[in-house]
Amino acid sequence: MTTKSIFIHQKKIISNLKEIIRNLKKKNLFFSFYDYFYFTNWSENYGSRKINLRFNKNFSFYNYLKSIIKFSYEFSSREFLIYEIYSKINKKKSYDNLLITYTNNIEINKKKFVNRIFKTPIDNLKSTLCLVINFDILNNKKQILNDNIILVNKKKIFLFNNLLFYISFFKYLFLVISNKKEIYDKNFYSILEIEIKNILKDFPIKRIFLAYESQPHQHYIIHILKKIKKDLYIIGYLHSCLPSLPFDFIFKKDEPDLLLTNGKEQKNILVKNLGWPNKKVNSVKSFRYTYQNKDKYLNKIFLPYAINNVDEIIKSFKYLLSNNQLNNLKKFKIQNHPFTGNSKKHKMLLSRIKEAISIKKTINTRSNNSSIVIGVSASILEILEYGVDVINICENEILHSHSENIWKNIKVTKLAKNVFKYSIKRKRSIINFGNKDEFKRKYGL
Repeated sequence: MTTKSIFIHQKKIISNLKEIIRNLKKKNLFFSFYDYFYFTNWSENYGSRKINLRFNKNFSFYNYLKSIIKFSYEFSSREFLIYEIYSKINKKKSYDNLLITYTNNIEINKKKFVNRIFKTPIDNLKSTLCLVINFDILNNKKQILNDNIILVNKKKIFLFNNLLFYISFFKYLFLVISNKKEIYDKNFYSILEIEIKNILKDFPIKRIFLAYESQPHQHYIIHILKKIKKDLYIIGYLHSCLPSLPFDFIFKKDEPDLLLTNGKEQKNILVKNLGWPNKKVNSVKSFRYTYQNKDKYLNKIFLPYAINNVDEIIKSFKYLLSNNQLNNLKKFKIQNHPFTGNSKKHKMLLSRIKEAISIKKTINTRSNNSSIVIGVSASILEILEYGVDVINICENEILHSHSENIWKNIKVTKLAKNVFKYSIKRKRSIINFGNKDEFKRKYGL
C-alpha cells in the first residue's frame, strides 16, 4: 500500500468518527465521558475496539474474544477499587485558580515535588489549589503535602467475596458483547465529583488549569465544573504530543474553553483535521518539554505502551537488519516504556530484539543519525525535533503511521510493509521547547 492510499484510508476513518460524534451532538446525548467513545490508536481500550472492528482487517475473531474478556475484567475490577483523599488544605486561604494534574509514586517520593507535566514545584504555587490524581497504589502516606494540595489516590483492596466479582464480570461481559455504551468508572467519577463540589463551595475559583489528554474522566471533570459554575474558565494543556492519528482528540462535548498545544503543527491538526474551533486552540512554548542533549534520543530503540503481535514486530525488525537500513545496531540501546516494566509481552519483545541483533554480523561501524520507535508513541515527535530521523515499525500501517498529508512538517518514506522512515522538514514546528518554570511565568502563579 502506498503512502497516498494509506492517507486516503486514514481520512475516511477520521471522517467516519467525526460523523458519529456529530450525530451524537445533534441528539444532545451525554457521551464524551463514556469509555466507548474514547477513540485511541495507541492503547487497547473499549473505544479502540470499535475502531479495530470497523477498520482493522487483521482484527481477528480471536482478537475480538480476547478484547471482550479483557475489558469485562477491567470494568468489573473497577467496581472494587476504592479511592481516598490525602489533604492538609487550609480553608482560611483564598485560591483563585485550580490546577488538576497527575502524578505517580516516583514523583511523590522525591524530596522536591516538581510536577513532571507542568515542570514546576506545585506545592509552592501561592494562589493555586492543586488537585493531584495518582493512579499508583500509594503505600506510605506522603509527609510533604503542602496546604494547597489535594491528592486523590487509588487504594488497594482485597476481594474477599469471589462470587461478587464473578457476578460483576459476567454483567460487564454481557454489556461489552451487546456494545453497551454507558460504561464508565463509577467509583472514580464519584470521588472526583464530590471533591470538585467541595472545592468550588469552599474557594472562589475562577480559572482551571487541566493537564489534558481528552480522556473520558477529563470530559466528566469539565462537565461537572461547568454544571456547578458556568462562568469558570477552563484551560486545557495538551502536555504530551498528539499520536500519529489523534482520533481521541476529535472535538466533542465538554471540552476546555481553551486548549494549549506545544507547537503550531499540533494546533493546525486539531483545527483542520479534528474539528476544533480556531479560537479554542493556542500554540505556546512547552511547559513540559525543554531542550536537551540530542544524544538522549540518538541510537535508541523505543518500545511502545501497547503491543499486540510480537511476531509481526520482529518480522519488520528483521527486515531492517537484513536490508542494512541501519548500521551497527549492536550500539543501539533498547528503552522500554516506563509504565510497562512488568508486561510479559514487553519482556518477550525486548528479549527477541536482543537475540536478533546478537546474531547479525556488523557490516560497518558507520554511525547513524536515527532511532527506532516501535508502535504509536509521542516520542516520535520529540526525537524528530532534535534532528534525529525515526524508523517507525507499525503493527498496522493505516491506523498507526504518520502521513505527510496530516503532518505537514514530517517527511515520510515507506521502507516496507509496516516500516516507515520519518524526518523533520522544519524544526520547532511540532514542539516549541520552553524554559524552566514556563507555566508559572506565563500565568503569574
